[in-house]
Amino acid sequence: MPPRHQPHHRGYLVEFDDPDSDGEFLATCLGIGDLMAVASDLVDEWIEGLAGRGLPAPILAQFEQAAHDLDQAAIFARQSAVNFADHFEDARTVAARGLRIVGSNGRPRRGRGPLPRR
Repeated sequence: MPPRHQPHHRGYLVEFDDPDSDGEFLATCLGIGDLMAVASDLVDEWIEGLAGRGLPAPILAQFEQAAHDLDQAAIFARQSAVNFADHFEDARTVAARGLRIVGSNGRPRRGRGPLPRR
C-alpha cells in the first residue's frame, strides 16, 4: 500500500511580553507591524495561487479584503510606535537629562504642615 499523503500543517506561536521599557514597547509595535505585513504578503501569494487555479473572484474577494486589512493593521501598529514616541518625547528628554519621574505615591507629605495657600 502506498504511503498516505499527510497534509502539511504549520503552527505559529506568537507571544508578546509586557514591555519593561519604552524601547521594548517601540520594538514590539514595530514587530507587530512587520508580522502583519508578512501575513498580508502570504495571503496575497495564496490568493494568486488560488486565482491561477480558477477560483471565482467572489470567493477570493474576502481574502483580498483580509490582506488589505492586514496591511492596515501593519500601518496602525507602526503608527502606534510613532504616536508613543511623540507623546512621551518630553518625558524622555527630561529622563535623558537625569531626572526620574516617578509620579505621586498618594501618601501625604510627612513632617510638614499643609501647603500654604496663595
